[in-house]
Amino acid sequence: MRVLVTGVKGQLGHDVMNELNKRGYEGVGSDLAPEYSGIQDSTAVTTMPYISVDITDASAVEKAITEAGVDGVVHCAAWTAVDAAEDEDKQEIVRKVNVLGTENIAKVCKKLGIKMMYLSTDYVFDGQGTTPWEPDCKAYKPLNVYGQTKLDGELAVTPEALNAVLPEGVRVLEVYESTRKARELRRLRALLTLEYDGAVPEPAAITALLERPELVVEKRTKRGMAETDIRPMLHAYHVEAAPGALLLTCEVSAQEPSLNPMLLAAAIERYLPEAKPDFVRCRRLEMLDEQGEVFR
Repeated sequence: MRVLVTGVKGQLGHDVMNELNKRGYEGVGSDLAPEYSGIQDSTAVTTMPYISVDITDASAVEKAITEAGVDGVVHCAAWTAVDAAEDEDKQEIVRKVNVLGTENIAKVCKKLGIKMMYLSTDYVFDGQGTTPWEPDCKAYKPLNVYGQTKLDGELAVTPEALNAVLPEGVRVLEVYESTRKARELRRLRALLTLEYDGAVPEPAAITALLERPELVVEKRTKRGMAETDIRPMLHAYHVEAAPGALLLTCEVSAQEPSLNPMLLAAAIERYLPEAKPDFVRCRRLEMLDEQGEVFR
């Protein structure tokens, strides 16, 4: 897995990069400086790949994340000088970094279909109370500019905020916190609805295609777009007819190398153009662990 980490000049980004290296993942650091400018402690982060990007620049963010060819982004970058954030002449840049920067990253991750982890702060609460806050607590009450902008960054990656930038007909229904480690995830079970304006192909034709020993399509990889055989990433499938459509249920790899189920539609278009659907919808059914149990 290849992960972009923002804000590697700071302690959090620095430690996340070293932890990725420790676990055998490929980390790409980023910050505003032309080259890595964090603490020089001879740890892995000091020599790992690095790119300079201004997260408040939407086009620069899209270019950086796209060209990095990553599977996800851990967003640690933030304005963290709590007291200085109160200065009137600094509040605009604080908001740009903590809110606009977060929104820019979220939009690109959504567009590319990759994961994003956003690191917030307990400053979104007022510090009152006698018991710990629950993970899904919404009793927000920031007392300063820093806390408010970090909260606004949280809200920038909620379903409502994401829906505002999605194409018509596509909606995020829920954003939730995972309770298990991502490396336990193995497969994705999904339903592709292949819709046709005219005659619907026979299910047997699609089944025969998927039985081929090789299915090569253009796929995003760590090094960019490349012709890739996706057949080894397809573990199970079933095709049945429905009014005006074919229903393709599939089980695909969810870890590197992973497979976006929509690439099966690309394979149909390449190998069986006469069966190319006029419209494709994809719905995730279940995530599965190594034992084939539902991943929650």
